Amino acid sequence: MISSRATKFKPHPAIIARVYDFEFGRRGLSVHFVRFDFAARRAWYANASVNLNNFAASVSLPTASKRQSLDDVSNALSVLHVFAEEFFDHGTCRLLSCAREFSEELRSFCHWSAQDIATLTFWFDSIMEEYRAASEQDARLGSSTCSTITSKLSLQDPDLQSVLYIIQSERLAALGTAASALRRPPYDSAKISDSFAVPIRLVRSGKHPVRSSMLCHVKVDKACA
Repeated sequence: MISSRATKFKPHPAIIARVYDFEFGRRGLSVHFVRFDFAARRAWYANASVNLNNFAASVSLPTASKRQSLDDVSNALSVLHVFAEEFFDHGTCRLLSCAREFSEELRSFCHWSAQDIATLTFWFDSIMEEYRAASEQDARLGSSTCSTITSKLSLQDPDLQSVLYIIQSERLAALGTAASALRRPPYDSAKISDSFAVPIRLVRSGKHPVRSSMLCHVKVDKACA
């Protein structure tokens, strides 16, 4: 698997071991399969910072890079789909193909921020995790429930509806915070000082001097204007 042409992502032993068992979600894997080209592979091998022969369960997963756009998610699913066509069965390949197509459908739904992408990635991971659990159940009971998971890749999926509600709530909260900041005038000590100084200079520039009590009266009125 490490040397296979179908392995377009970083062939870290911890990733290879987990992707073979489809251990997404709580098992550690995410859909963050960044394309690992020839130059990156050569540099990584030269660095020799990872023992490529150690497939023990104790080997920690490398930190997944954060996806910033839906393009990143779609590209990662494409990389994973290439691997699936080589090593997985038809049902798993179909799931990943549908996931990639649905990510394209989401692109036309609305504009997604980096924060939205993190939430959507969590949902995709949960779909993969559910597929794995269904596959294990099918192997024990002889059922075929895993084939129904693909139908969840739809805007009508209840879990996705909850995700979209969370995203909408976060957007409204951010807009409310921004609006409050715009309505609140900034504290500027220089402007406050000027508002007191200007009327004093105007009064003193006249031909008839005034008492200090009158100066105070002018300053207060100006400040409240």
